[in-house]
Amino acid sequence: MDAEQAWARMADRNALDAYLRSLDSERLRDVISSLDVYEEHFSPEHVIPGSIVLLNLLPNLRVNATVPLLVAIRELPNNALQSDRLQRWRASGNR
Repeated sequence: MDAEQAWARMADRNALDAYLRSLDSERLRDVISSLDVYEEHFSPEHVIPGSIVLLNLLPNLRVNATVPLLVAIRELPNNALQSDRLQRWRASGNR
C-alpha cells in the first residue's frame, strides 16, 4: 500500500519527499488522503518533516485535494507543533 510506504518515511523529510515526488499526481492525492489512517500514530517526530514535505507539495495538487491535508495540519495537537511557521499559520485562522 502506498500510504504505508509514505508513513514509513514520515519522520525522514528527504525520504518522504523523494517517495511522494516519485508518484504520479493521482496516486499522490490518494496517498495523502489515505494518511489519515495513521492519525492516532502521529507523534512530534512526524510533524515537522511530514508537514514541510506535504506543504511543499501543495502547488502540485488541485485545490480540492489539499483540503484533507489542511484539515490534518489544523488538527495537530498544540504540543506537537514545534515550528514557529506552523504555529503562525494555525493562529492566522487558516482553518
